[in-house]
Amino acid sequence: IIPPQDWLDRGDESAPIRTPAMIGCSFVVDREYFGDIGLLDPGMEVYGGENVELGMRETEGFQQDKVNYKQNKRGRKTRQRVKRSRSEAHRAQPSPGATHGAHSRAPGPRTEPAEPRGHARPAAALPATGVWQCGGSMEVLPCSRVAHIERTRKPYNNDIDYYAKRNALRAAEVWMDDFKSHVYMAWNIPMTNPGVDFGDVSERLALRQRLKCRSFKWYLENVYPEMRVYNNTLTYGEVRNSKASGYCLDQGAEDGDRAILYPCHGMSSQLVRYSADGLLQLGPLGSTAFLPDSKCLVDDGRGRMPTLKKCEDVARPTQRLWDFTQSGPIVSRATGRCLEVEMSKDANFGLRLVVQRCSGQKWMIRNWIKHARH
Repeated sequence: IIPPQDWLDRGDESAPIRTPAMIGCSFVVDREYFGDIGLLDPGMEVYGGENVELGMRETEGFQQDKVNYKQNKRGRKTRQRVKRSRSEAHRAQPSPGATHGAHSRAPGPRTEPAEPRGHARPAAALPATGVWQCGGSMEVLPCSRVAHIERTRKPYNNDIDYYAKRNALRAAEVWMDDFKSHVYMAWNIPMTNPGVDFGDVSERLALRQRLKCRSFKWYLENVYPEMRVYNNTLTYGEVRNSKASGYCLDQGAEDGDRAILYPCHGMSSQLVRYSADGLLQLGPLGSTAFLPDSKCLVDDGRGRMPTLKKCEDVARPTQRLWDFTQSGPIVSRATGRCLEVEMSKDANFGLRLVVQRCSGQKWMIRNWIKHARH
């Protein structure tokens, strides 16, 4: 979690930090209230996600995720935290004073949440929206003292990515409305038949309705405006060429400026997003405005090699725009040239990505959200 600037400006490292999200490894909550809001989601499996679902679900009366920030020699903030097992969390009956630095608060009459003083950002988790969506608020206590001792062996490690993905999709389906597509995009999996069974969420949706929670759009507008939004996405996923079907469009070196063709693996470097504006972006999504976003594919007309640039750095906006038809060409709006594959002994895998006069090559993208050019 990165403390927000307004908290840093206060100069008081002991002040609670209003946050749109929680780490979730350790928290304090009133026991009776915890039961009233449904405890932890019993549909979560093995590892990950329950802390996110809990944060997105809870209403007024939720207490603080306890994170211990320490100033290291370089001036960076570090955290120590305690992780409970799911069974321990279900049995937990925290009381005031049980853990240093946290304070307990019994639920009171429902009130409108105060405007957030700032926003802390999760390192690698979905936004924990429910506290805010359902009328409450969430804070991090910098002065809490907790520690996390890693177990030597984790028997679930071999399948941990699957369960993290499964539980993330389950939480998104309940809480994120139309923005759930962002989770599918981030994992680079299709929204239809994703190949992940996240279980029946009807009871969790009923719980959300019973708690009269706000929309995810409200959360973005009022609590976490720093989160990047990709709702103008038409298609996303791996992009393949008919001339080399086993190879996918790839961002190449992370610090480079050349897109390449690479054997398809479906990971974040091969996540391609095509927007309604005509942008063709490669690489992992930038989850907040404070992190780099995926780069734009550009045809500047000066050579045969397309480049990757930060979208905002492209001199002429039309150079970053493309027309893309599913099972058809990818055509630069600036030059009229096509993105194509060229056989070359000098290139990796004997394949080079070029922009040239269109020869009829076809491109296919794996997933789509909205039906338009694709």
